[in-house]
Amino acid sequence: MLLNAWVMSEDQELLAEDFELPDGFRASAERSSTSVMRPPKKATTSQHRRDERERIIEALRSCNWNRVKAAELSGIPRRTFYRRLREYGIQ
Repeated sequence: MLLNAWVMSEDQELLAEDFELPDGFRASAERSSTSVMRPPKKATTSQHRRDERERIIEALRSCNWNRVKAAELSGIPRRTFYRRLREYGIQ
């Protein structure tokens, strides 16, 4: 569950919304409140991959296709960035 949340998250930090929590679950900070957490985002793996591909292409364009700078800009380790380029067929 933690790995799935990390892979599917678009942010640097994992939030409660990144986990599939049972209905009615309240975060510890909200326990005294009567509000119930929002349901988690329902992003599919294929949608995540499309979004990630687009973010990589945007980073490459903004860095004039310099892969090292684009990897730094996108916050993806260089080896992972190169692996994603191969996976997504980005030349």
